[in-house]
Amino acid sequence: MEEHTPSGFLFTLSKLSQMSTEEVTSALEKLDAIYREPTSFNSARSSAAIATITTPGFRISSVPSRLKELVKEEEAFIDSGYASAEEDIEEVEEQEEEVEDVRAEFLSDIRNDAFEKDFTIRWLTGFIARSSIWSCPLSPPLSDEEVGEREDVVDKAASLLTVFSATDEEEAEVALTRRFEFEVGRGGLAGMDEGHCGDHPVVVELNDEPLSSTDHSSVGLQSWASSIVLAKLMCVDPQRFGFKAGRKEGDQGSQRILELGAGTGLLSIAVAKLFDGVSCGGDALDGLSIVATDYHADVLHNLRRNVETNFPGAEGEPVAVTAYDWQFPSTNAPFDQPFDVIHAADVIYNEAHATWIKACVERLLCRPSSDQPEGGVFWLIMPIRTTGRHEGMDRTVLDAFSLHEEGGTSNASFSLKIVEVEAIERSVGVGRADESMYKLFKIRWV
Repeated sequence: MEEHTPSGFLFTLSKLSQMSTEEVTSALEKLDAIYREPTSFNSARSSAAIATITTPGFRISSVPSRLKELVKEEEAFIDSGYASAEEDIEEVEEQEEEVEDVRAEFLSDIRNDAFEKDFTIRWLTGFIARSSIWSCPLSPPLSDEEVGEREDVVDKAASLLTVFSATDEEEAEVALTRRFEFEVGRGGLAGMDEGHCGDHPVVVELNDEPLSSTDHSSVGLQSWASSIVLAKLMCVDPQRFGFKAGRKEGDQGSQRILELGAGTGLLSIAVAKLFDGVSCGGDALDGLSIVATDYHADVLHNLRRNVETNFPGAEGEPVAVTAYDWQFPSTNAPFDQPFDVIHAADVIYNEAHATWIKACVERLLCRPSSDQPEGGVFWLIMPIRTTGRHEGMDRTVLDAFSLHEEGGTSNASFSLKIVEVEAIERSVGVGRADESMYKLFKIRWV
């Protein structure tokens, strides 16, 4: 029987796949009214909800009963037609105040109940963890519009979950720490003999911050599967991705590596640790510059924190963190010099992103020269989502860069082309349910 407490009105998560968008939204609205908007109930909504409440043995059972009586009295009085008299209006206002006082007392008791709070946190966490089976079900398929609506509902659930940490001083700083371990291939880095401590795995610890309760654009606070997949590939075969242990004698400048949309910094930190581990503290780090960029202020703060966590007490900057806006790119240092390797993971969320990124890479990627006949290389990995708002985003990459055709007509000037596309299957336990696979694009000057 339904109750006006989270443990009473929240449905069992084993039935999640059977729940409609309206049913899930209704449950979250009730939670929101209790824990974030305690005064958002109106009389009609409250009386409808309270009319179905039974609370045998519940320690505050008298509060809903009194509230139900007051709401009925208030509605009956307003409907009686006597509200035109001044004294009657005052009596109505007194009734309304009493209703609000009792309602506030009732909600306060629920809000401060430790059992209900713990139950709600566990329910929200479980809902978010298995939300993909509801937002993107395989059968029956949903329309793109409904998938988008359900994804918005999941975002609201994640936002609501942050309220508990934001209002509890003891838990305000608590966040999820994730540990990644990547095996290093025996080939090592270009320019270094095999056997330079390459048997040690690359270990990265990252802080995943809770999603903002007010800003859903800070997606970089979370570590996404695409970056995990690419980090693994880079560690297995560093030479394939253009990483070198150091410049050859006579080469000018340092090897420069740039990450666009770094988020939690997994790729940049993994690459820095790859160099450090392969060299065993030797000279592989000499002449190396790694720059991790993002746009959102909260993401940049967390990114710097992750770099400090992985390189405590390091001299210099193993990974330099700086803001960079694809739409309005800076030309100041460190973006005043080209990069040998640029990489990005899961950064295409809008049809304009591929075009913006191409313009940035055109200006930032090393062009072919006598020292580097092929110039620099840009690696882009992205999930292939078959449903929802981000379905088919890989097509925007193909439209922006286009595939290089062997034997095609040679132009006088170089242009960026996709020279290789690799399809990577999704691993069990990694990535969202709506990510069917991943595509890795190798892009360079042709």
